[in-house]
Amino acid sequence: MPDTHVVSNQVPPLQEHNPACSAVLVEALIREGGQWGLDEVTTLGAISGSRQAQRWGELANRNRPILRTHDRYGHRIDEVEYDPGYHELMRVAIEHGLHAAPWAD
Repeated sequence: MPDTHVVSNQVPPLQEHNPACSAVLVEALIREGGQWGLDEVTTLGAISGSRQAQRWGELANRNRPILRTHDRYGHRIDEVEYDPGYHELMRVAIEHGLHAAPWAD
């Protein structure tokens, strides 16, 4: 499809960017005694700044959870259906311990 106009008032997408590499963030982590978590923060920053993770977030936000109270036969099931992008984000979070981070040593 040919372009109909030029969009010049929008910033380009921020993809394949590691927000954890910010000099301000790194300095603050070290200053506040969080240097022990710098490697983990950098790893998660790379994941969160990836195109794939951003796509998962877009899909999870666009496709809201759906409550299914009954199956097709009328039986009560009370299930919530989530977009696969949501499950991918949760998988990454659990693999890296984010779900239990406040209680970790």
